[in-house]
This record gives sequence, C-alpha cells and structure tokens, in this order.
Amino acid sequence: MTPKTIGLLFCLAAILPACNSNQSKENNIRETAQEVVTETEEKTPKGENLIAQQDCFACHNKTKKIIGPSYQQVADKYESTESNINMLADKIIKGGSGVWGETPMAQHPGLSHDDARAIAEYILSLRGT
Repeated sequence: MTPKTIGLLFCLAAILPACNSNQSKENNIRETAQEVVTETEEKTPKGENLIAQQDCFACHNKTKKIIGPSYQQVADKYESTESNINMLADKIIKGGSGVWGETPMAQHPGLSHDDARAIAEYILSLRGT
C-alpha cells in the first residue's frame, strides 16, 4: 500500500464512525419525537383531538365567545349528564339555533354519534375550570 492509500484509509476509518454516530443520533431524535407525539395524543382527550379536526374553531373558542358560545360557557350552562351529553352530541351532528342567539350552528353529519359524544364530554369537562 502506498502512503497515500494508507492516509485515505485512516481518514475513512475516522469519518465512518462519526457518520454512523450522526445517523444514530438522527434515529434517536426521530424516535424521541414520535414518542412525544404519541404521548401528547394519549394525554389529549379524544374530544379535544376531534374538535381540532373539525371546523369548530371558526365559531367557537375554549374561553371566548366568537360567533357561538365558548366551550367554557357551554360547560357552565350544562351539567355533565348522559342526557346533556346526548343532547349536545345531537346538536353537534344536526346543528341547531335559538339557545345562544339567532345564528344557527352548522351541521356536522359526517361525525359519528360516538365522536360527537366525545366532543360533548370534553366540552362539559371544562365546567368550572
């Protein structure tokens, strides 16, 4: 082997572990990020996740009245009972008007009753917070 070849091999021997180390670090970062996302999704109530996937924030806010009442206002008006959860789930799916003013609430017919219930349960869980 020539001195040039030996020098090249020496450089590669020094560089390769560093490359593997960086790749390993990237993999660790990706795994950690995925764990954080998964953990956050698990800690976030299903209803809150469902709200984020809908158009609810166009008219509602957690603490401030926009077009419709805030989620806090709804929670303060209705106790978390089976009948109220079912009534609110039906309103979420079918829409409604007259309770909070003249502006009608949009329908969400694509939501299942179980998902609408999860949204209603989440909203009512905000009572007194």
